[in-house]
Amino acid sequence: MSAPKFYRFRSEWELDAPRSRVFEVLRKGASYERWWPQVKRSARLSDGSYELVARSFLPYELRMVLTESVIDEGAGVLEANLDGVLEGFSRWTLREHGGKIIALFEEEVVAHRRL
Repeated sequence: MSAPKFYRFRSEWELDAPRSRVFEVLRKGASYERWWPQVKRSARLSDGSYELVARSFLPYELRMVLTESVIDEGAGVLEANLDGVLEGFSRWTLREHGGKIIALFEEEVVAHRRL
């Protein structure tokens, strides 16, 4: 078995919507598959906990459980712990710029199987 590998992801999304609406949509993990192409399935497990199945450039699906850890609408921050094939955290940070909302997505994870 190979040693765990660390990955860091970061992307920015420019959105033309009210900040409160963006926060509300991002908070609903069970709806991610409707608007995020790499999320193939999402389901609510309990309050603040969701199962996500993602697939992007890799030839297989990544299954993980997302559990909310920080919900701060005033600061525009949503953070969740990830468990499963990927373990670590993901975070959305919202800020306004030029009349738009910039949604910064950051994720730091360890993969326990070869990707």
